[in-house]
Amino acid sequence: RNATHISFINAENVTSIGHHFLVGCTSLTSVDLSPLSNVTSVGDRFLWGGESLTSVDLSSLSNVLTIGDGFLGVCKSLESVDLSPLSNVTSIGDGFLAGGVALKSVDLSSLSNVTSIGDDFLGWCESLTSVDLSSLNNVTSLGHYFLGYTPLSESEEVKQFINRVRDNI
Repeated sequence: RNATHISFINAENVTSIGHHFLVGCTSLTSVDLSPLSNVTSVGDRFLWGGESLTSVDLSSLSNVLTIGDGFLGVCKSLESVDLSPLSNVTSIGDGFLAGGVALKSVDLSSLSNVTSIGDDFLGWCESLTSVDLSSLNNVTSLGHYFLGYTPLSESEEVKQFINRVRDNI
């Protein structure tokens, strides 16, 4: 829990990351995920509570299809995250980036294959002032509190998106 950097060796054969991967590592400032390039599934609470993380390189996770609950949740120092490697993801669990109070904008354009989003997607991201939802056209299942408790939660774009998805269910 007190480590500031984590790296992995001989992890090339790993295809699934289980629940609670590096949960509560509050001192962690960086993590090298590059050996995890064959991962197709990420379990619940991936790096959840990494309060000191200011950035995370997800480029090795380009084969991921499903993301469990709490992905990068409560990473309070994370100001930005490049989601472009997650272009193959089809399902996102609850609490995706929830509690990222330092996040100002998130580019969701790579998430065009996502069909299911759980509760609290980007919830409690109090500094979030910009998000483009146009690439989320394939979403057919949407949980509660989508962008909840953010400055954007009452925006017309968010309301229209929620209504469009729920009307098509």
